[in-house]
Amino acid sequence: MILFNNLATKVNFFCLVLSIALGSGLVYLLTTNVSLIKWLLSIIIVFVSLIHLVISKNLNNLEIKPSLKSWYNYIFCLALTLFLFVSLMGSFFKRGYNLFGFAFISITAFIALFCIVLALTQFLMKSRSGISFVEGRKIKILFFATPSFVIFLVYFLAFYPGVLSPDSLDQWSQIFTGKFDDWHPVAHTWFIMFTTLLGDTPAAFSIIQIIIMSLIIGYCGYTFERYGVKKIFVYLSVVFLSFVPINGIYSITMWKDILYSGLLCLISLYIANIVISNGLWLDSKLNGILFVIASVGVTLFRHNGFIIFLLTLLISIVVFKKKLMKFYLWSIPVLLIYFIVTIPVFNALKVTSSDPNEALAIPTQQVASVIALDGKMTNEQLEFFANILPIDVWKSQYNPYTVDPLKFNKEFNRGFLRENRSEFLKKWLTLCIQNPNIVIKSYLKQVSNVWQITQFNDGVTSLYSTSITENNNSIKYGLSNKIISVGLTENVSRILEFSRNSIIWRAALYNVLIILSLYIIVRRRNYALVIVALPVTLNTLTIMAATPAQDFRYLYANLLVSIVVFLTSFLKFEKKAVH
Repeated sequence: MILFNNLATKVNFFCLVLSIALGSGLVYLLTTNVSLIKWLLSIIIVFVSLIHLVISKNLNNLEIKPSLKSWYNYIFCLALTLFLFVSLMGSFFKRGYNLFGFAFISITAFIALFCIVLALTQFLMKSRSGISFVEGRKIKILFFATPSFVIFLVYFLAFYPGVLSPDSLDQWSQIFTGKFDDWHPVAHTWFIMFTTLLGDTPAAFSIIQIIIMSLIIGYCGYTFERYGVKKIFVYLSVVFLSFVPINGIYSITMWKDILYSGLLCLISLYIANIVISNGLWLDSKLNGILFVIASVGVTLFRHNGFIIFLLTLLISIVVFKKKLMKFYLWSIPVLLIYFIVTIPVFNALKVTSSDPNEALAIPTQQVASVIALDGKMTNEQLEFFANILPIDVWKSQYNPYTVDPLKFNKEFNRGFLRENRSEFLKKWLTLCIQNPNIVIKSYLKQVSNVWQITQFNDGVTSLYSTSITENNNSIKYGLSNKIISVGLTENVSRILEFSRNSIIWRAALYNVLIILSLYIIVRRRNYALVIVALPVTLNTLTIMAATPAQDFRYLYANLLVSIVVFLTSFLKFEKKAVH
């Protein structure tokens, strides 16, 4: 196998490695205690980066037809560098350096980041693979799924029988009481109930979820190897998805977000198949049935899933018109199943509706920020918001990264808010106009996981759990973790703890990869394949509109789909259909 078959690709790969090393070194130096030697090393890094930038450009010009001469490529690289600069250095600038230190750090960091972005862009552009469908045996799915399955089993044994938070235990309780509440999507609760057919233990759920997530990873590897993406990129992607601690601990966690994110990733893969084949992929009834099952899961496993599927369908109709008619036809049973389940079935089972106030997380946070920071407010506004929560509680319980201390406060008047929802929204909008600076800063902190790779100094992010929460439900149903091997549990816990403060737990990192990959897709003129990232983009936008807290699980899909979009960027799309 020849990985680098021309001089330019070899040079780009070398420059990519050098840029990442230089940039990582600079970020490390500038985010630790400053000393004279570190200032000198930073200067050397910047000097070498500049030399590398010049050499990389000159060597690339040796190729007869350089692919990166367009001015808009450099505009994109500068724009992405600026985004990374702000995203990585946002909290660092609060360290209180003098003007010279601030300027030096800004310039050196920007240059290092620009080198990384430019080298990575050049490397990806040089490393394309024309879509050459290679018929592969379906057994290859199991081959690619095996590493993740084995690794996930290690987490399962380390934290047997799985991880259950208070939300999970509430769902577990509903299974045995038969009183279903759509606060947590009922369809996901039913799925948990289905797994209990194998035994009244969370272990059954963990095993089934491990199998599903592993098969999705396996299908991802199988799909892109079949489309001719170089094996090194496919294999490295599968290895990453298998070994990243996030996937390991989430594979045994009983949260709706895990299976939802996995199915959203699967839908993205299916959309790639549909677009590349001009809809012919759906000629297979098995493929159509699998598409329907995955889509129904997306629509029912999380409350924002339906709007994501619907918008993806409508945008596809507008963009592709009649070209993807089979996609539209197979979407009809998805919509029918959704409405049948959520209307007559819910009514028959007397499912309790979710609290509509859950959609008011962002407005509630912004109101709290204005009150807590003594923003401009009239007495009438104060009196109104005091009916929801005492003013002193608004101030004391405000946390810019999560609305939970407010909405779960025992004095929070949900009834008043529900009855005066329209008035609340009107007064919220008025507060935003009166206090634009406060509400904008509040919003940026509330959604910082979307755009901030390095967490703010005062940031609060919920990442994962490794146990079954002890509460009334866990005691009632006799649920607790059992240590199979002390050494195994300690070692896996150590791995998770080591990863806790790393950027792999920031969704913004994967958003950058998605943006970069989409740019490469557009540069290759694979415009139709941009739609592969549409579901995850819509998911991100809906989270930005109503996120209650900085929980990574809400944007877990970004990690999975970023790999799909990344691998898609290597393809050179041809107009003729590929079966």
